[in-house]
Amino acid sequence: MISKIAKAHLLASGCLVGLAAFAPGVAQAAAAPDGSASSSGEIIVTAQRRAEKQQDVPISITAMSADTLQKANIVNIRDVQNIAPSFRVSSTGVFMQLSIRGITSTALGPGIENNIAVYVDGFYQPISTSLGGDLVNVANVQILKGPQGTLYGRNATGGALLVTTREPSADKVIFDADAGYGNLNDVRLRAYAGVPLGNGLSFGVGGYYRSNDGYIKDVDGSNAAPYSNWEVRTKLKYEPSADVSLTLGYNHMWKDDGSTYAYGFYKNQSLAGVVPIPPIGPLRTDQPDTSSVDTPPINSSRLDEFTGKLSWDTGFGKLNSYTSYANELFHVDVDFDGTKVPLQRFDARWYRKTWTQALDFQAKPADNLDLTVGGMYYHDKSSQDAPFYSFGVMRARGFTTQRTEGLAGYVDATWQAVPNLYLTAGVRYSRDKRSIESFNRLVSPATVVVPLTRASFDSWTPRFTVRYEFQPDMSVYASYSRGFKSGLFNSTGSPATMTTPVRPEKNDAYEVGLKAASHGIYFDAAAYYYDYKDLQVNAVQIDPATQRTLTSLTNAATARIWGFEASVSAPLTEQFNVRAAAAYTHARYRNFANANPIVEILPGVNGSVTGGQNWSGRRISRAPDWTFNIGADYTIPVGEGSVVVAANGAYSSKYAPTSEGFDLTTGAVYEQKGYFQANATIDYHLPGDHLTIGAWVNNLTDKRYAILFTAEGLGSKKVLSTPRTFGVKLGYKY
Repeated sequence: MISKIAKAHLLASGCLVGLAAFAPGVAQAAAAPDGSASSSGEIIVTAQRRAEKQQDVPISITAMSADTLQKANIVNIRDVQNIAPSFRVSSTGVFMQLSIRGITSTALGPGIENNIAVYVDGFYQPISTSLGGDLVNVANVQILKGPQGTLYGRNATGGALLVTTREPSADKVIFDADAGYGNLNDVRLRAYAGVPLGNGLSFGVGGYYRSNDGYIKDVDGSNAAPYSNWEVRTKLKYEPSADVSLTLGYNHMWKDDGSTYAYGFYKNQSLAGVVPIPPIGPLRTDQPDTSSVDTPPINSSRLDEFTGKLSWDTGFGKLNSYTSYANELFHVDVDFDGTKVPLQRFDARWYRKTWTQALDFQAKPADNLDLTVGGMYYHDKSSQDAPFYSFGVMRARGFTTQRTEGLAGYVDATWQAVPNLYLTAGVRYSRDKRSIESFNRLVSPATVVVPLTRASFDSWTPRFTVRYEFQPDMSVYASYSRGFKSGLFNSTGSPATMTTPVRPEKNDAYEVGLKAASHGIYFDAAAYYYDYKDLQVNAVQIDPATQRTLTSLTNAATARIWGFEASVSAPLTEQFNVRAAAAYTHARYRNFANANPIVEILPGVNGSVTGGQNWSGRRISRAPDWTFNIGADYTIPVGEGSVVVAANGAYSSKYAPTSEGFDLTTGAVYEQKGYFQANATIDYHLPGDHLTIGAWVNNLTDKRYAILFTAEGLGSKKVLSTPRTFGVKLGYKY
């Protein structure tokens, strides 16, 4: 068996071969001053908190422009996995759960953050519910792979997702809008307007509305999970001079998508003989895309966010200040038993109020030195009101509040030691103070009070990189970085487990890579090795007093993740562009001898079997070994207009989308088999390029995969992805 070090050497050798292929005639691409794109069309990324060409950044990045997203018909974050290798998205209720190179979070609930840091316009988003809506009026999306512990270090064990939305211009009027209609009665309306107001003042507003009937039917014939999403995003920008800008923003988002709660148990449903389960028929189903719940599922999220960004070029350096306040409400109302009989129901509301203050200062003290210094203050209060009903009677109601106060500071410097050799060193110090308290009122046996309990966690997260530039737009790099996810309390667990926090996650990452560009062709490759400790792993338990479903949050001891990936994009002709990417990810628990799993429910057994399984050597959830994607677009001149045809396809090998459940004799239970999906669009741009008429089809072959695949105390359940969808659209831009 080839050792991990030998594999890294093999990839490095491949990188050198790639260098030889790109050696002749590499052109320098000029960076755009607004940090959006280079003159050659390449996205200018902000992975190091300054605008740089992607080829100059020693970090693995998948960067997607608005044009790329449009041609690939990327509607939401889940769709991004169709064009981003080693990136997965799953859902548990209202929560979007991201995975990069096998690093993901299964912990959910008030005060719990993901280990993939998410930033929208530079503002930290503590949980990914705000990503549940569609991607609209977006300028670009960047996926930073590997720990971002220094510059984007708050809970960035696996990486970061950076979303940049559009901004108004002080010089010109911007207006564009489009409308679409598709099967499932899918209605989409979008518009953006940017208006200069004079004296350096401009205003931009973007709006979006989408609704459809959903693809899941109830046994009574009704639409079980209709979809609704609408958003408004505003920006008021003031630029009194070329050195100063102030942007004030207000964002509102509403989404309701009950698809992951509209289900019937597909097998092994049981109430341990306490209540007779209705037979398959009008009161219960085991068929896909069909539900048999007595309470229509509600899975909604509402976000109101106020932001302020100040940028000031002092002459010596540039100061950026980010201030935000967010008020979020999540409402989940779900029928746990999956029958038309009112046996078990969970109706919960989560309230979250978060404000952050971040500063970063970018300076160039010398011609060969770039310096970034910054810090962040984070304050969050998250509460949960969670009634549980059995046989139509409230059996329990829990009120839980978790508070977090975080403080961090960092410094990062890149030094050009000699011509073409760049050395980067940085470090961040993070400290979190957390507290939890809970009041659980039970019908039986008694009321339980969880006293105010506090804990604190801190860590140093360094990074070091070496980059050698053979010539402009061609370089190799090696890096070491550490990621840190704070310890936390299990806010959705039983009262007995809430006051025992889990330890922080830490990830030591080593990476080597190659980046090259020539005549519009972009190529990058990387190999990596992660030493991942104290993974925070969630599992389901059943409260014996009330029979309600709770979670058990524990630390897995260690995991080892290694892999390699490569991507290329190229214009074969002036009209024909192709892009492809592939990734191999070997993500396995190294030491997890006493796992607390969700296992397949056996008839007559009420509740999941817990404890005692040895998961050492088993695959981590949301970590397929192989992912690849391929895409192309072709422009056909038609008179004074043009037709653009685009298509993309993506493959994923088998993985567990939700639960790491195992049968000790037959292996994984809740594992999605490998699959391939393809999408296509066609757009006719009328002469003048103001009006566009188009059509799209997603999931061409109608291939379905599991977005939810797990068990609860009552049985095993699975929800499939959206079937083939298609529609037409009409767009206008000024």
